[in-house]
Amino acid sequence: MPYPSLRARLVDSRDLPQIRTDQEEALLALLRKNLNPGVSDIQITAAELGLPPLQVRIWLQHLLAYWRISQGFPPNNRRIYEVPQPPY
Repeated sequence: MPYPSLRARLVDSRDLPQIRTDQEEALLALLRKNLNPGVSDIQITAAELGLPPLQVRIWLQHLLAYWRISQGFPPNNRRIYEVPQPPY
């Protein structure tokens, strides 16, 4: 089943699928290599980790939101003109 490209989305930790630490590390490694993994990357990673692709996608969106925060952006995707600008 095809999915649209990843969109950063911060999820409450209680709503995240349960994964092991080694699985989370593998997802972080995937994002370090490519901040916008494609459908095939998600499916291959899911198969390697023994997880459903939807769970991998949810985690990648969550981790991408944290990356956006670390770069000074809002956690969830917004277009540039939707980001509140500081008053000048």
